[in-house]
Amino acid sequence: MQALERVPVEQAIRQLEFWLSQPWPMSEAEACRLAPRIGWELAENGFIYAREFLQGDNIQVVLGMSNRDTPLSSFSFSLTGLADKEDPLQDDQLKDVFAEFVSAGRATWGPAALVKDPSPGVRWDFGDHGGIRIERRRTVSAVYMTPEEVATLKNLNDW
Repeated sequence: MQALERVPVEQAIRQLEFWLSQPWPMSEAEACRLAPRIGWELAENGFIYAREFLQGDNIQVVLGMSNRDTPLSSFSFSLTGLADKEDPLQDDQLKDVFAEFVSAGRATWGPAALVKDPSPGVRWDFGDHGGIRIERRRTVSAVYMTPEEVATLKNLNDW
């Protein structure tokens, strides 16, 4: 079994804290200009990359953020590499890593609400600062949602 690649927990928390502290709303282009402050980079193709995994060809793309002048509503980024669904040991490792990120989130932000659909996860609501979800599928990922997006999801009973 190959070890599951992952972002250090402290780094992920710092990155999420950075976005929580920003003035919202903002455009994707504005967020792209801020992203280098936490080590993210804007590539020539217009997408943001949070980091490159140290092994293999996996590149971590920040989904939902590019250099467009459209309002930013949410974005996500992987906290781990892709687990091999045929490898039960990697699946167990993914669950353990997920638990570490959730524990760090609880230590930083307090209790979280459980999310069952569309995938197992937890979420925090920060009011005027937006919301965060940490989800587990074949990767562990973090999702940041702007205050406006959280309000929309609440209106749709999806929060």
